Amino acid sequence: MIENAVVLSGGGARGMFQVGALRVLHDAGYRFDAAFGTSTGALQAAGYMVGGVDLLEDIWLEIEQRDVYKKYNTMQIAWRLLRRKKGIYDFAPLRETILRELGPGPYENAYAGMVDLQNTCEFVCLPATLDTVYASACMPVYASPVNGWVDGGIREVTPLSAAIKAGAKSIVCIICQPEKMPPIGTMHNFIEVGARAIDVMLNEIVYNDVVSTLEKNEIISSSDVELISPLGVPYRYVPILIMRPSGPLPGGVLDFKRDELNATYVAGTSAARLALAGVKPVEVLRAVNA
Repeated sequence: MIENAVVLSGGGARGMFQVGALRVLHDAGYRFDAAFGTSTGALQAAGYMVGGVDLLEDIWLEIEQRDVYKKYNTMQIAWRLLRRKKGIYDFAPLRETILRELGPGPYENAYAGMVDLQNTCEFVCLPATLDTVYASACMPVYASPVNGWVDGGIREVTPLSAAIKAGAKSIVCIICQPEKMPPIGTMHNFIEVGARAIDVMLNEIVYNDVVSTLEKNEIISSSDVELISPLGVPYRYVPILIMRPSGPLPGGVLDFKRDELNATYVAGTSAARLALAGVKPVEVLRAVNA
């Protein structure tokens, strides 16, 4: 039975924000029975359930771009497209990093959100293994699909519904995107245009993920009768504590510059402290003191 779950959104290199937030939660006595994540969130979910926040910090404080993907210039990308490669970059290093840091799995009580792009095009949140975590982090166009499976963020960036369906009684949700999209400078090439478009897409999907869940919670809490889903299962109220940046995070989803990662970690700690400042643990989340 899942008492407390943590839900971790996608966001690429901005996953460092989640590590900072998890550190504050850990130091405040919070523990989680299960972790659900999409894309970079799946990486954090698996890492957290394997070795806690200490392991995640060890990984992220050393990680570099070369540990995640091989980046190519415009001519090399054109050559890859001519050779019918399915991604403009090579994300094989990420699979090697997951295997080296977490082992082959399965990673118990961790779940990775993916989309079957080739067949059903539906979002699923499956038990985390080396292959499901890797597939969850393979963003279409940037990375090749893994046997037809791709980053679940194209449908659900924040897998709150999966945690609720799994029976979580309370949830902390850590999102890597601010509520509003900040303006940016001039975009100089199609890669920067694509990265901006992905940011917009992620922001909209996160909004839909979160708002739909919170609206259901509000309706359930204010209703005097039991509400039944189309599948015949009663809806239930689940306390949810959301942590997210108050403003734009430095760098992009594929930027792994050390100073930007460090600043993103600090932003995560600040957001978590701010969120916890107004928390009533009995009402919002059952904290398990260390």
